[in-house]
Amino acid sequence: MFLKFLSLLIFFLVAKISIFNAQPMPSLSDGIFGPPLNTGNVEYNPVISPNGRYIVFQSNRPGGQGGMDIWISENKNFRDRTGDAEWTLPRNFTELNTDHFEGMFSIHFGTDGKPDEIFFTSEYIAGKREGYPGLNIYYTKKNPRNEKWYSPIHLNEINSNFEDKMPTISPDGNSLIFVSNRPGGFGGFDLWKSVRDKETGVWSKPKNLGSPINSPSDEIMPSYHYDGNTLYFSSNVRDENNKFNLYGSDLVKNHFEEIYSLGKPFNSKDDDEGISLTHDGNWAYFSSNRLSGEGQFDIYRTQVPEDMRRSYPFELSGLVLDGSEPIMIGIESTLKIYDESRPVKIVTSKRIGGDLTKSDNKNFETNLSTGKFYRIEVSAPGFHPTELTLDLRGNIGQGKKHYLRIILQPIKNKKKIDKSDDP
Repeated sequence: MFLKFLSLLIFFLVAKISIFNAQPMPSLSDGIFGPPLNTGNVEYNPVISPNGRYIVFQSNRPGGQGGMDIWISENKNFRDRTGDAEWTLPRNFTELNTDHFEGMFSIHFGTDGKPDEIFFTSEYIAGKREGYPGLNIYYTKKNPRNEKWYSPIHLNEINSNFEDKMPTISPDGNSLIFVSNRPGGFGGFDLWKSVRDKETGVWSKPKNLGSPINSPSDEIMPSYHYDGNTLYFSSNVRDENNKFNLYGSDLVKNHFEEIYSLGKPFNSKDDDEGISLTHDGNWAYFSSNRLSGEGQFDIYRTQVPEDMRRSYPFELSGLVLDGSEPIMIGIESTLKIYDESRPVKIVTSKRIGGDLTKSDNKNFETNLSTGKFYRIEVSAPGFHPTELTLDLRGNIGQGKKHYLRIILQPIKNKKKIDKSDDP
């Protein structure tokens, strides 16, 4: 009796509860940050950690090593992914900063979400930091033994006798895109690319990204989307007042497509430069010198618009089981999967027996797409049908999958009453 009750309970839970708690993204309030994050000085080039807990940026605020420095602040409310950010007093990144210029940087995050490499812009310092005259790109990585950063090194293969700055490292760590005014470009400052040899770690000779990215105007502040399939950057190419706006270009078959403006709320009549997204797809951080800020350049946060959200493959698999016996077997069934944009998708499960307690056992599997709301009807001859909902809208992310156990209860025929013996 207990096993029957347990089966019915599991059936009820599976049939009535959505698999995920993700909902369509509610309208979130934009962040116009005051102190301690923003000041009357420059706060620029925000890089947000994947989970939104830390933000790294450059500033010439008081209390630094001198000139422009790199700073870090923690969001105490990072666990509330849709709530207001609560930034701590920024800490000077003393491991990298000097009394000269440090800024315009990119951070590579490992699979654990922690930073393991930093590429940043600085300048030659006699006796302290190698390089060419002017701005150069430098590199450091974290020592895995003591979690400290190695002394920065000058990237000889990438830098030149011209201004080389504003690097961005691809999510896979193989490509570096940066800004330079070296000969061979399209205009003033262009975007250039170098590829790292996976075995030797040596960087290739930089190549100009060409059209449609570069133009006779200036292209600056590149940054990758966290999935590596879009490059964001700022340019003054289409602004009659020579102001910088944020643009994007999608990477298709190793080729950057036509550029497009990110529009509002990212772009304004002032300079809007540098963008970084949390990996749940909720928030975008960028810097701007628009009048609503504290002073010069400030850091802003806005909800990622729906048209910038990505749809990723999503793997759904599991078992459809006969719930009539203590040892349940997999049964043949039909799963009809509906969404709002396409005809019904039909998936069938197969009959299997044996020990099904192992999580890798499955008698059906299919691929869906995030960003949609699915309704799933499950039926089998001789069993009560059931229905599930699968909500993949909102902040699901990429590389996700789900395993599901669906227990069907058999239809029991009522005993016929024999009236022949009635008095």
